[in-house]
Amino acid sequence: MFLLQKIISPLFFPLNIGLEIILLGILLLWWSKRQKMAKILITSGFVWLLLCSNQFFSDFLLGCLEKQYQPILTESADAGHLAPFADVKWIVVLGGGHSEDERLLATSRLADRSLGRVVEAIRLHRLLPRTKLLFSGGVVFGQVPEADSMVKAAELLGVEHSNIVLEAKSRDTKDQVVFVRELIGEERFLLVTSAGHMPRAAAMFHKLGFNAIPAPCDQRVKRRVLSPSTFYPRSDHLNISENAVYEFLGLIIATLSGRI
Repeated sequence: MFLLQKIISPLFFPLNIGLEIILLGILLLWWSKRQKMAKILITSGFVWLLLCSNQFFSDFLLGCLEKQYQPILTESADAGHLAPFADVKWIVVLGGGHSEDERLLATSRLADRSLGRVVEAIRLHRLLPRTKLLFSGGVVFGQVPEADSMVKAAELLGVEHSNIVLEAKSRDTKDQVVFVRELIGEERFLLVTSAGHMPRAAAMFHKLGFNAIPAPCDQRVKRRVLSPSTFYPRSDHLNISENAVYEFLGLIIATLSGRI
């Protein structure tokens, strides 16, 4: 089922949907008499790609997810701000992708979203020095667990190895929920993951009775200064739309399977 989801889900990503619609239109255009339908499909695919590459549309999609949880704590270690988290012993960090290229430093091997999660977890750990960092993420298609790269990156950034725990068996969020429970039981903890991923992750942890405190990071929807380039289609906006669609698909699957 895991492999099937990984094969099928990309077919519903914005770029692929647009190309699929255009391809169908081209096939009809060349090998069918349904010329009007072909033109409609090609035009629709083009408009869809143009829309998903637009900043306002992509930010709206992902913003619907990211705005559900706000970052916690302040940059100050003021006792008043930290009081609600005084009993927290764990900071759980979910993996978000990495490379296995050993030529690179661990910080460079992490995907941007993984690096953002590690940095936020370290920030929280320094504000709450009695906590331990639990990095969660196993092998997806390669040979090196994601958590291993996150651990090495955290150590490069100054975290003591004695404050780190590794969970390297999970392949996706539903696995992480199970394996994290095995390590920390029902203890209260800070859950660190990308803001767009947080609604799904938090819902899955809460479904099993975890006392998880959402600590979102890696926000991709930000206030931007308007400029002429704002109104042009861009690949990074298409990527944001893909990120949003991926999470919405994940929410639908998790809901249908009863995990949230």
